[in-house]
Amino acid sequence: MLELLGNLGDFIGGVAVVVTIGYLAVQIRSQTIANRRSTFQDLLNHQADLNLAWMTNPELGDVIIGGRDQSLEEMDQKTRSLLTTHTTMSLRHGQNAYSQFLEKAITKEQLSQLEMPLYATLGAPYAQRLWDLLKSRFPEDFRTYVDEELMPVAKSSDGWNVR
Repeated sequence: MLELLGNLGDFIGGVAVVVTIGYLAVQIRSQTIANRRSTFQDLLNHQADLNLAWMTNPELGDVIIGGRDQSLEEMDQKTRSLLTTHTTMSLRHGQNAYSQFLEKAITKEQLSQLEMPLYATLGAPYAQRLWDLLKSRFPEDFRTYVDEELMPVAKSSDGWNVR
């Protein structure tokens, strides 16, 4: 009888371990999904902040729109400075999104949604020149991504209407 109770205890203990592991797997999966959603939302919020900066600052908006047809060399220092800052911030946002994609925190579809503003930025000749000047400040994998995946699309469009 004692042996039967011991076997029953072992069986119940085994079932409890399996149930606990199953529960933990569900919890980890739920947390992973929540983290991925939060990561993507953070990226979207940052993109909205970048857009809001130039939409609420008429001077910056005029520079971004007006500078699309100018080379860096044709711009005055203030315009060049504003566009350099804006372009660098856009590229850093793109770098963050790309690294989140590499770490599997966001999907390829989500990355594609975040690429659209980069096409708009990189479609301008000044931004292409800035990229040539700034690219050494970015990690190799991001440089390759911009040069091989983003830049060909941005250069083949006006930057606003892609895909």
